[in-house]
Amino acid sequence: MAFILFLLGLIFLPRPNGLISVLVKVYRIRHYRQQIEQLKAKADSLEQEIKLWQDPGYATRVARKIFARPQNPTQKTDND
Repeated sequence: MAFILFLLGLIFLPRPNGLISVLVKVYRIRHYRQQIEQLKAKADSLEQEIKLWQDPGYATRVARKIFARPQNPTQKTDND
């Protein structure tokens, strides 16, 4: 019985090579890898957006859409 408790203590004690520490490290590694993948996807998206804005035709189309909108679509009347 003492031997089993000793083995369990070696496995579960919070040491650098204990099971809990190893599981925490594995969790952190997975979490950081997911963050890296998300950041890579965001960087790719931003690179594509930069390429779009470098095209003068795209910038012109966007500017026309922005300035073609009415300035105040919900104007109040005297009856409100």
